[in-house]
Amino acid sequence: MPRIHWKHIVAILGLIGCVAMFFGLPLLRSQRWEHTEHSSRSHVPVKSQAEIEEENEITAAVATDESQYAPEIGIRYVKQIPTTKVAMEAAFRQRRSDAAIMLPASEPLFMTHFARELYRDDPTKRASSLLSTRRAVFSIGIDINDSDIRQIPWLSRSSVVSFVQGHFVSLQAWIVQDELTDQWHLHHRPIAALAHYGNRHSTHTFVSPITETVADIRGLGVIRREVGHGETKTSMAQTAVWLFKSIRMAESIPSTYYDYAFVRVSGSDLEPNRFTVVLTANNRTEWHSLSASDGAHVPYRSSDTSTLGFVHFTEYASDGLHPKASATRSLRIQSKSVTTLDQIVAYLAKSELEGDWGNHLSEILDFVSAK
Repeated sequence: MPRIHWKHIVAILGLIGCVAMFFGLPLLRSQRWEHTEHSSRSHVPVKSQAEIEEENEITAAVATDESQYAPEIGIRYVKQIPTTKVAMEAAFRQRRSDAAIMLPASEPLFMTHFARELYRDDPTKRASSLLSTRRAVFSIGIDINDSDIRQIPWLSRSSVVSFVQGHFVSLQAWIVQDELTDQWHLHHRPIAALAHYGNRHSTHTFVSPITETVADIRGLGVIRREVGHGETKTSMAQTAVWLFKSIRMAESIPSTYYDYAFVRVSGSDLEPNRFTVVLTANNRTEWHSLSASDGAHVPYRSSDTSTLGFVHFTEYASDGLHPKASATRSLRIQSKSVTTLDQIVAYLAKSELEGDWGNHLSEILDFVSAK
């Protein structure tokens, strides 16, 4: 048997290595490319063509604002309500500076009289003849399911749950009055106060994620309608339109929801004393008419609030302990009646009112509130 020299072994191994490199390198390159593509998709989501087109539509709509602004009283007026996803997202972005005003700590929770105008962003624009007040119209409670509580870091779990379950948000209508003419005007921006359950005296400091949630409540504008005609005209009914944008967890998949609060105020020239509140829910498929006294009392527990949302925390601060953002698991509204969007569409057809519901808000509020 011929003797194999070590040089021959080295040559054979080298030949095998070259063959492996020839066939294996392209395979390794393809696998590395596939891994890179997968990693990029997981960290940098790529928008579909439909999403890109939708974003372009929103950007174009943001540039068009048909509302009217009255600088002497700082109030924005609208005639039509956005009803499509593109229009609502555009309106939401337009009203970034019209987010709910968050009252600081130690303010009176309720106001029963007009005082000097307090809430303008720019004090230099304050009109000396304007007085201001606010009226609580409904309350928002927050709670957490047991399964979501267990996901909160144990170091901060007790304090987070105690705070969330111990406080509520009071949403209030802002009303200004001209001291020279006694004429009052409903402002388009909502006012939000954070308070302890059972405490009707003073407000508490806002904290995340409640701050982020309240910042996503924005005043779109006010719709005015005269009450009565000619000599019988008594006042102007005014409706503030507040847009809520929220993240809802639908089968563990986050989805963006847009809903409205419609706060109608009417009364004599001297005093706004009649309030009607309608909230939409589940992407405006439900319209809830609230009791007129909902905002007048202080809830003692979360079950007493006008609305109660069960939340899941989706983001934490840099310390990894304190929640920064949340999504809503479910929502409960204590309403005296509920009207579906299908019923509203049928009402518009029966009344021979053309266009969608955004063109006929006053008639729809009459219809929903009367049920």
